[in-house]
Amino acid sequence: MKHSLLLLIFSLLFGFAAMAQTGSQSFVRADGMHLTENGKPFRFLGANMWYAVHMASEIQEGNRTRLCAEFDRLKGLGINTVRLLAVSEEPAPDDPRAVRPALVQSGGTLNDTLLSGLDYVLSELGKRNMRAVLSLTNTYSWSGGLAHYLRETGDSIAPMQAEETPEAYAARVARFYANTEAVKRYQNTVQTIVNRTNGITGKAYKNDPTILAWELCNEPQTTGGAMNGHFISWAMSTAAIIRKADPNHLISLGTAGIRHCADNERIYEMLYTTGAFGFASLQLQPLRWDWAHKSRTLEDLPNTYLKATDYYEQHRRIAQNANLPLVLTAFAYPRDRHFFTPDSPAFYRKAFYEFVMSLFTASATSDDVLAGGFVSAWSGEFRAEDFVWKQGVLTGDNPCNPQGLYSVFATDTPCLETLKEGAKVLNCH
Repeated sequence: MKHSLLLLIFSLLFGFAAMAQTGSQSFVRADGMHLTENGKPFRFLGANMWYAVHMASEIQEGNRTRLCAEFDRLKGLGINTVRLLAVSEEPAPDDPRAVRPALVQSGGTLNDTLLSGLDYVLSELGKRNMRAVLSLTNTYSWSGGLAHYLRETGDSIAPMQAEETPEAYAARVARFYANTEAVKRYQNTVQTIVNRTNGITGKAYKNDPTILAWELCNEPQTTGGAMNGHFISWAMSTAAIIRKADPNHLISLGTAGIRHCADNERIYEMLYTTGAFGFASLQLQPLRWDWAHKSRTLEDLPNTYLKATDYYEQHRRIAQNANLPLVLTAFAYPRDRHFFTPDSPAFYRKAFYEFVMSLFTASATSDDVLAGGFVSAWSGEFRAEDFVWKQGVLTGDNPCNPQGLYSVFATDTPCLETLKEGAKVLNCH
């Protein structure tokens, strides 16, 4: 009897020690139409910070002190998740609007300095009980992206041009999905990252609950027709590779929704009824998708609400039918009258944020499918000297956007108050 009691006490102590070692986080799971942690609903408000790895790296533009201050600021707002570019690739040498250095170098070698930056990001987020969605490549050439893997196979694809729309460039780079060798090189990078062990924490990435999800690509897009089959094959085979290496984490496709599935609802449905992905995704980008015009950001708000509601409801219905949670991987609205400077007003943006927060509130209170979303994009205290991106600038706006267009600054008090209230609703349900 005494021996059994000692064993029980030892087991309990060992269990408590193990809990202390793993911290307060557990893996987030997909349970039907909801995300859960330890069997309880997990809802979140996040922020897009594509630049986090570069900011965390010991390179000229890196600044770990500033990065940690931004994490603390987000945490104070109740924003508990960041979506970031985990993998950048060597861009075309003549591309003036591409981030350097890149994590993936010519020939597939990886930059140890940027890998250490990724380790640091996960370590610091973990300390704050925050999460990360890690994008494993990018459609667009401003971070190398899919075009890098095409160039590695001899394809001479030109980078995104200044006058080119994102969708027009995505249509050009979509030939990646039909290039077997390019896909293989990308998947080799994916395997290396997923199987990595954090050099700071000593924890294998696959065992780190700080990672909310692996995202196959930022805004992958199919052009329709025969390309649909190649696109689906790439998505399914890559998800299978990740799942085999890592049984713990959610997997996200990263698509902006039906618009990026050649406006074909059936393709979107097919992707999310395979069981490969932990949640369905969409984005709300009114200016980019012509729901609002840059000279009419106030006048076009009613049309934006109508279009965004229709688009959201279309994806909500599909997610319900597929028994999956739904995540807004980006929602964005420009500053008033399309101004860029941090001191310019953003009241119309605040109105759009209120609309998005109403979607979160309605879903949380009715126990519906919308699990969370990411505001696009967080800059905090970061400032660009010019609205034209220059090498070394790390703000929320990517290098192809005017700097300040979508950036959420620490001085945007009305917008921050709206986000804080939205986070409070999500975090209490």
